[in-house]
Amino acid sequence: SPLGVFTVQGDYYDGKSEHGGFVGPFELAPIRVSGANVLARWSRQLANGSDIRVQTYFDHTERDDPLFYRPTADIFDIELQHGTPIAAHRLIWGANYRPASDDVQPGQFFTRFIPASRTLDYVSVFAQGELQLTKSLQLTTGMRFERNDYTGWEYLPSARLAWKVTENSLLWGAVSRAVRAPSRLDRDVFFPAN
Repeated sequence: SPLGVFTVQGDYYDGKSEHGGFVGPFELAPIRVSGANVLARWSRQLANGSDIRVQTYFDHTERDDPLFYRPTADIFDIELQHGTPIAAHRLIWGANYRPASDDVQPGQFFTRFIPASRTLDYVSVFAQGELQLTKSLQLTTGMRFERNDYTGWEYLPSARLAWKVTENSLLWGAVSRAVRAPSRLDRDVFFPAN
């Protein structure tokens, strides 16, 4: 289509665990979880063989765990990606922004998130080159820079070599650096609560 392809999808869920009984004076009451999300994506093939994609995502979750904690979280995500052919090769670049906010109220147990409410921002920019070295050999190299509120900027290089041995066989190897960004559970939870 000249205007591109537009996709929207979403989910909703709601559930409750069984009663867990008692451990001494502590009641293992049912845990309730609920949430909803929606994803919207627009993509378009451009006249010069390049393509563009914009994707947004929103997710809302709630968990009511009377014993440990009661979090409510909202995550919004937007990403732009552009790909363009260069002779027999392809260059892809883009950017992503994701704010995540939550409010975590304590349960009856001795766990507390400090601060109880927080918004974290995640930003990334990336570029990837797909190089067709021969008819059966492709090299893909890329670099992503990600920023989070806990550790700052991280660099994530990657390289992959793929060899199409036969019509039905592909042999490939990859090297990359991955970093797991800390979460609120890693940095902001305290036990005991004080």
